[in-house]
Amino acid sequence: MRTFGKPELGDVDVVGIKGDVVTLIECKNLQMAKTVSEIADICNRFRGEEKDELSKHLRRVEWVNLNRDLVSKRLGIEKIEGVKHLLVTNTEIPKYRSNIKKDSRLKENRLFPLPN
Repeated sequence: MRTFGKPELGDVDVVGIKGDVVTLIECKNLQMAKTVSEIADICNRFRGEEKDELSKHLRRVEWVNLNRDLVSKRLGIEKIEGVKHLLVTNTEIPKYRSNIKKDSRLKENRLFPLPN
């Protein structure tokens, strides 16, 4: 996001482009967490509450949605018709689904394990 003069939004980990749809992917490596408490701490940073890491990711998604023309030019594509987003971890977190704030913009059906 620094490219667009928005350093306060942080960086997008991965941008996927398929046709005219852009997917913003936030990646978290949980291998660094050694204990249940450390995993819980990471999960608590992604609850969709104001100023947590999930909220920051969702603000980036919102900004891209509002600035599709600017982003499409920077990415070298004609236009952006849709913006999707994913939160990807290297392991499934069974309890994570219950930690998501009920009014969060990250819907439970968008949480799924990726095959190895």
